[in-house]
Amino acid sequence: NVAKVCIGTGVLALPYGFRAGGYLFSPLAMCGIGLWNAYGVDRLVRCLGLLGGSTHGPAPSGCSTFGRVTYAATGRHGYAAVDFLTLAFLMGGAVAWIVAATDLLGGTRFSTGGTGVGNAAVVFVVVAPVLALKDMARLAGVSACGIFAICVSFGMILWEGIETYGPPDISELGWRDAFPRSFGDVSVFYGVAAFAFGFIPVTYVLRESMERPALFERAAGIGLTCTGILYVVVGVLCWIVYAPAVGGIEGNILDMLPTGRTGTAVRLAMAAVLAASVPLMIVPAGELVQIRLAGDGPDGRDHPTAPHTQTFAVRLLLLAGCVACGSSVPDFALVLGLTGCMCVGVISFVLPALFHMILLGRSMGRDDIEGKPTAIDLTETHMLWTDRAMLALGTVATFVSTFHTISAIRHGSR
Repeated sequence: NVAKVCIGTGVLALPYGFRAGGYLFSPLAMCGIGLWNAYGVDRLVRCLGLLGGSTHGPAPSGCSTFGRVTYAATGRHGYAAVDFLTLAFLMGGAVAWIVAATDLLGGTRFSTGGTGVGNAAVVFVVVAPVLALKDMARLAGVSACGIFAICVSFGMILWEGIETYGPPDISELGWRDAFPRSFGDVSVFYGVAAFAFGFIPVTYVLRESMERPALFERAAGIGLTCTGILYVVVGVLCWIVYAPAVGGIEGNILDMLPTGRTGTAVRLAMAAVLAASVPLMIVPAGELVQIRLAGDGPDGRDHPTAPHTQTFAVRLLLLAGCVACGSSVPDFALVLGLTGCMCVGVISFVLPALFHMILLGRSMGRDDIEGKPTAIDLTETHMLWTDRAMLALGTVATFVSTFHTISAIRHGSR
């Protein structure tokens, strides 16, 4: 289940990210990103045992476990900031999927032509009726179909590459291809890798679904390891196969699909899967917006359920915004990378260290005040210094990568 949660549309940009990172740096860095996720899981699980004695009062009614930890660590303003960050993550994912679906549609004879605005409008028309559903459980089969379609697509892409350029030959690559050539390349890889894992936001949901939650960290470690190995194989293999291609590999690996009938069928199938997946981001984003508009706060009261017409209107407005953004920044890899740098990077690599550092420091302070002897003070102090180092690293990585990715988007839109 951990591997299935990680493996999604982010894998479509992996070969492009590996090309930016280089064939030596990228596998090592991907392992590092996986270990970083494992560290985040460990810290979030530890936070559950440090929630007692919060100085911020009870958390808002109906909030998730991640929300309770956020509120206990940072209070009302931090809780609102993380809600905004989560909204940006959901919207960014929706934009990336819309851009990918638009690109795929543009490579078929069903394209409206032009600059892609027409294709984006087609995606809007297809997705809008789905947002009217009251029960999104009807879309449960979309993820399974999406993974199957991605596997078929990668198989066709590799076969086409080997048929065109011959078997993979790493001897054609030099040392200049082994490492990133600029901070911009590092930022591209970081954003793509962060989004491709994207496991931290659902840590508590998966843990609470287990019959024996005590085994969660072990399961997470195994799942993250398997995912990391798969990502390294896919990223390196696709990149090396298409290294001789003019212009190299595209930001969206599906752009390398052949143009025959089979290729067109796969493009349309993937476009449909991506379009049907957009509501999985828009619906929770709409719920966040409605909660904020209703003024939900730490008062312990439940707000009345909004009329479905209002819910549908909010979803349509969010979809229209995503389509407009996708039309103005028509680059799947950059949109996905920006979402990974700015949103997933903060949620996965900044917040776990920050929350644990605050809650553990507060717990140690209470023990000192109450005069309780602590035989593990040294271990806790070591953990605090580790959290500070990881917090600093995550903050710098997020800031630098976001800056360079935004610069790349601005440069590409000129």
